[in-house]
Amino acid sequence: MSNCLKNHFDIERYFTGELDKSSASALEKHFETCSTCFSYLQDLRRERNEFLAEHPFTSFYTAKVKEIRPAWYTVFTNALARPVLVPVLGLLLVITAIPVVNKIAFSSKTEDIIFKGNVRLSFIYEREGIVSDGRLTDTFREGDRIQVIYNSSREWFVSLLSIDTRWRVSFYHPDQNSVSCSVPSGKGSDLHFPGSIILDNSDGGELIVAVFSPQPLKTESVEKSISEIVKKYRDLEEIESAVQKFSFSKGSQASTLLLRKE
Repeated sequence: MSNCLKNHFDIERYFTGELDKSSASALEKHFETCSTCFSYLQDLRRERNEFLAEHPFTSFYTAKVKEIRPAWYTVFTNALARPVLVPVLGLLLVITAIPVVNKIAFSSKTEDIIFKGNVRLSFIYEREGIVSDGRLTDTFREGDRIQVIYNSSREWFVSLLSIDTRWRVSFYHPDQNSVSCSVPSGKGSDLHFPGSIILDNSDGGELIVAVFSPQPLKTESVEKSISEIVKKYRDLEEIESAVQKFSFSKGSQASTLLLRKE
């Protein structure tokens, strides 16, 4: 227990993204076996969420993208102003011996937003108070806040998750106590997931996955499927291709955004 108390400072630094990769990796392994330290991390996340619920990102409302704002700007600055979503499950949902591979091929030749999958995805992001259109040719960094936007021709349920080059899988949901990782998608154009994703300090890339399904999906079931996919492949592009082809449930569709990170 005394050692765990000494870990509190490192956990706080981990929480704020101040630890180096080696120390962060060691602490993540410790979380797997120490419920005391992992509970302390969860307490920090809970306190942050409570604070953000009372003090939203009001700076997003006044951020100026350019002289003529796109039609979606007013709607999605409001969405970005909501509290940042945090993983429903803990760290390192996928535990494998696969080495991290930082080499990721990005073959985009256009400045337009690119999406893959059956349901169209795009995104905007906030950096230092400025909201911008997201492009897969951009390079993203720790602290960037990503707002996922999609078009849907029917009423779905949508689940949002991400995979980084440390092979960590994070699920996002407004209700951390929910056994489901899905929320109603709505129907129409320029719809958005209820909240934004804040990027951590992992480098190389981040694969964002949106799974659209006729019925809500259970987090445990999706996590198991993603774990099996990650075990089979050694880079995010291969994982992306496999996820797009995978059926998480009857009638489901998976769309992806592969972001390049510093």
